[in-house]
Amino acid sequence: MDSINDRARLLVSEFLYEAIEITFQSYKDFMTLKIDDSEPKAFSQYHAAGKSAISHLEALLKLAEKTDLQITSAATDSTKLDKMIAYAQAE
Repeated sequence: MDSINDRARLLVSEFLYEAIEITFQSYKDFMTLKIDDSEPKAFSQYHAAGKSAISHLEALLKLAEKTDLQITSAATDSTKLDKMIAYAQAE
């Protein structure tokens, strides 16, 4: 019989791939919105929300590592993602 940890990993991995894809697409859609960058508050809030989304995506990817989920989608290409995370963290 599988351990509870093995069953939990299976349950998590079954939804993780889709969660990562949805989160990535949502982040991408949000970051392509046009904002009034002459308004400092709007600019700051926009980038803070972007950082939050990247942190969420990073957390999902870490969880995927824990479940041994193999992420192969072009949308989650590790080189692109690493650059995006580094950029967001530098903001």
